[in-house]
Amino acid sequence: LRRVAPRLPVLFHGMSFLRKPAINAVENNSQLQSRRKFTTDLASVCPHREMSDFDTYILFFNKQRAIFPSMTDTFNNQNPDLALNLPERIALLSRHDESGAKQGSFTDYAVAGATLVELILQDRLETDADNPKKINVIDTSPTNDDYLDEALAFFERKGSGKSAQSLVSSLGGKTKILRLVAEGLVKRGILQAQKQSFLVFSWTNYPESDPRHETALKSHLADIMFGHQTPDARDCVVIALAKEVDLLKKNFDKLQLKEHKQRIKDIASGEVALTDSTIRAVRAIRTAVIVAATVPAIVASSSSG
Repeated sequence: LRRVAPRLPVLFHGMSFLRKPAINAVENNSQLQSRRKFTTDLASVCPHREMSDFDTYILFFNKQRAIFPSMTDTFNNQNPDLALNLPERIALLSRHDESGAKQGSFTDYAVAGATLVELILQDRLETDADNPKKINVIDTSPTNDDYLDEALAFFERKGSGKSAQSLVSSLGGKTKILRLVAEGLVKRGILQAQKQSFLVFSWTNYPESDPRHETALKSHLADIMFGHQTPDARDCVVIALAKEVDLLKKNFDKLQLKEHKQRIKDIASGEVALTDSTIRAVRAIRTAVIVAATVPAIVASSSSG
């Protein structure tokens, strides 16, 4: 996108007939209150470009499916037999391979944040047009995933207009709901459930049963963080949330993480070229960045409460 953007004024020179239908396509989109909003969203990924009226052309052609795809999910496309949604990816990274015990810091909130973003990417939730920190419920139809359906019902009960921080804080404290992520992975044969107890306390660990999924996921993320593979929106979300709750340190070589610190920071903040450039992708990353940045505040408020 960084390479294409500067050439678009030349490409569209003399094509003024596109401008009116482009604007109409934007203004008639019920999920977009302001066509100028996209300039701000895209600027979060391409911060050094002057977009001018580039937004209207992108939205028009994206609507027509002529230039940009509607969404990209590189990992699942490359590994159709090992497909994972966002909360499942965080959940796998947050479990010790052998013991199945939780690792990382307050990872339930990262799973909750990943859930919020997954539902945005699946068009069940959207960021508010006037306040991107607030989330609206726009579609309550089933997602064909038990956990996501339960989480969506939870967000529906909370109502539209709530902040991303408050929703993540609320869902992150619902152990029974979050447990559905691990139980779903157990049903698929990826994890196994092991009951544990000590005195009057009992809990369940989830060690790996089939390591192929997490192995493929780690390899995919390593290619992005330590190599030159271009991330998509989901990759940025996973890396942003995993970084905030110390899961990168638990799953990848610390020396490599240190050597590629700046690239990882850029990916986690969305300051990289993406394989997808839709409004939905950019807003999803922005929501993840907001959630990741507020995890410490969420943890602090939950602990004090």
